[in-house]
Amino acid sequence: MVEQIAVKNDYEWEALELLKKQNFGHAKRFETRFLIKTGLKQDMNNALTTVGWQNFADIIEPGSQHLTVEFLISLAVEETGAETKVYFRLFNEQFEIKLKDFSIALGFHKRCILDPNELAKKHRYDQNSW
Repeated sequence: MVEQIAVKNDYEWEALELLKKQNFGHAKRFETRFLIKTGLKQDMNNALTTVGWQNFADIIEPGSQHLTVEFLISLAVEETGAETKVYFRLFNEQFEIKLKDFSIALGFHKRCILDPNELAKKHRYDQNSW
């Protein structure tokens, strides 16, 4: 099935070779506030099974693995001056997004520190240990 993914260069080919050997598990994800309001936070799986919703959050779509692989093999970061851009492909369409917008799209807070130099300076982290 990974033969359907359009590989653009040697780097992507090597990444694809590594990724196609990996298992992709799907995780159940629930909004915490929803669980608290409905009282299901303590024993959610038992409660969902009791009411017959055991497959409620099982999202197993064959295409999601292909999209994940395509995204990962095409993911690239480019720094040009003061701006950092992220490049990736989905459905064989190339996307370009600023690092800050990419961070927000992934669900990180708007004030998330994206510059490792700033993080090391302000919080005294040793970059060499990363």
